[in-house]
Amino acid sequence: MRLFIDIPEEYEGDFKTNRFSDCFNRAIGEINYNMEHNEVSLLGNYERETFVMLCEAFRDAEVIPEDCDRILMLKDIVVPAQKKE
Repeated sequence: MRLFIDIPEEYEGDFKTNRFSDCFNRAIGEINYNMEHNEVSLLGNYERETFVMLCEAFRDAEVIPEDCDRILMLKDIVVPAQKKE
């Protein structure tokens, strides 16, 4: 799946220096610690897997120039919400 997101300009440096992945890795580390030591936590295996996926996604992400016509066209596309079964 491909997803385009807007990140505020003040976080551009954090993105370029991979600080988002650092943040996700700290959360993964805390989840691992809590699970290994049977600590009470609201976060578990699902959240750990989600953080791992986000860490990899941000690591492999790239900045797309604002003037990219393809992206500007995609911003105008409205995708209808999927029906829950």
